[in-house]
Amino acid sequence: MKKTFLTFPLIGMLTIGTLAGCGTSEENTTQNGSDTNSTSETNNNAATNESATSNDLKQYARDDNEQDDGTEDDFDLVGTLESEKDNELVMMIDNEKVTVKKASSFKTDEPDNTEVKGKLVKVEVNAKNEEAESLELMPQAKADDNGVYDKDQDGEYNVIGTFVKEDDKSLTVKVKSGEKTYEKTADFEHDDDSNQDLKDKVVRLEVTKDDKVESGEMNTEDQDTK
Repeated sequence: MKKTFLTFPLIGMLTIGTLAGCGTSEENTTQNGSDTNSTSETNNNAATNESATSNDLKQYARDDNEQDDGTEDDFDLVGTLESEKDNELVMMIDNEKVTVKKASSFKTDEPDNTEVKGKLVKVEVNAKNEEAESLELMPQAKADDNGVYDKDQDGEYNVIGTFVKEDDKSLTVKVKSGEKTYEKTADFEHDDDSNQDLKDKVVRLEVTKDDKVESGEMNTEDQDTK
């Protein structure tokens, strides 16, 4: 009888230990399963966010990319070029870093050895696959202190500056070196809606070799660029 009384407690202890072990195992399995699902969900969310970022470039477009027939056309991105790799560009647009994949036909519309990194550029993007087709410096990045850029061999040149005032005979803009006033040619014209208010707007001028302005234009892509 003494052996019988000793055996029952031993069996009870073994049974309790076994049940405790099973409970721990089930708890670990449940916890591991939860961790795996959480990791999977995090990865899926990251992939979704990355996809949304890389396929939503139109929100940064500086021009209207819709044609009269309702179809989408190529659009332009304007910003500072942060870096360039063989297959992508990284631009700073409205204080955000934007990555743009290069098309296989990508080209830089500037002379060889022209430094473009860190400067204001315009990138033409294919609306269908949102890949960069070409890159060129913006006039602001090419202009000297007098606002002059793209000077032709015949002496004609372009000027970019902030509109100050205009009358029947002259037009004044502000550039880095100060205010510049140009006499108008007899056939001067505005290459945009002349009824709009140009005050404090960035404008582009076409100037003859005699330093007379023959046309003025305001482009949306020139406004509020950083």
